[in-house]
Amino acid sequence: MRILAVGLLVALTLIALQVAPGSSSKTPLAAELAFGLLCNQVQLFGFPSVQANFTNYVQQGETVNVFFVWYNSANQLVSIGGQLRVTFALGQTLSFYNTFVAPGAYTAKAFDQDLQGNALSIACSVNVTIG
Repeated sequence: MRILAVGLLVALTLIALQVAPGSSSKTPLAAELAFGLLCNQVQLFGFPSVQANFTNYVQQGETVNVFFVWYNSANQLVSIGGQLRVTFALGQTLSFYNTFVAPGAYTAKAFDQDLQGNALSIACSVNVTIG
């Protein structure tokens, strides 16, 4: 019974991390702990905007691309923005801002990727009403 329990625990851990035994490649879920991400709505130059704070938790500097994607209330893509090739030192937190000025109700999603396209954090969403 003890071997079954240990085997089940290892299997569940590997499933949660989505890492195959003996694999060293980063997958989106395994890398989610690499960066912390917190989003909130703020005012930027008088416009409702989204602030995304990214913190680097990996053991080295990391260069990433930061994206903001805006959807209207019909879930249609209306805007994409972001910063490309931003380098974070270990433990560094950087804030990014993005705004969309057309009146309406929107959901803004922020996320990051390393230069190979792997997600480093879980995307966050903020509901924003303009107008």
